[in-house]
Amino acid sequence: MAYTPPTWPVSVKGVAVDSHRRVLLLKNEREEWELPGGRLEPSDGTPELAVEREIEEETGWAVKAGPLLDVWIYQPLPVAMPDR
Repeated sequence: MAYTPPTWPVSVKGVAVDSHRRVLLLKNEREEWELPGGRLEPSDGTPELAVEREIEEETGWAVKAGPLLDVWIYQPLPVAMPDR
């Protein structure tokens, strides 16, 4: 079955482990540590290719994604519009 990209934004994160069993964490724009990753783009084809692309963009490391470890879906809270 062919992969069909979703019509909503999807975030991908990767757990990159080096030969010393250290896990890569990066600081985000809020100065918080997090796993590397980003948004799934239509040109990526699969979540695995997206996380490979994101890690290479953010670190310069060429990685090969393994199997998906976890998937979760949440319902975004509606944005309250101010009264006019």
